[in-house]
Amino acid sequence: MLDLNTIRIALEEKLSELQVRAAEIENTLTSRKNADSEERALELEDDQTTAVIGEITDAEIRDIKVAIARIEAGKYFTCVQCGKQIAEERLLVLPWTSKCAHCA
Repeated sequence: MLDLNTIRIALEEKLSELQVRAAEIENTLTSRKNADSEERALELEDDQTTAVIGEITDAEIRDIKVAIARIEAGKYFTCVQCGKQIAEERLLVLPWTSKCAHCA
């Protein structure tokens, strides 16, 4: 059986890392303001990619917060869709998942 305390610590560490990354992304997106139109066009392209990375990061943050709440509620091992147990192997690979492999 997986140790929930160890998983929670790992999730909290990952959450901290992602929150730092999200802040850096936000800073990058709000700080670029090149006056040169050619440079600004390149920055806009970069901003689009950075924004997508930011959205993915935000989604991971939400998933990790949900996983931590599921640990606290005693529902970490239960699939939110079908109610069956999530395989430990799956949780080792994706500790923030809330669905079993079948439902995912």
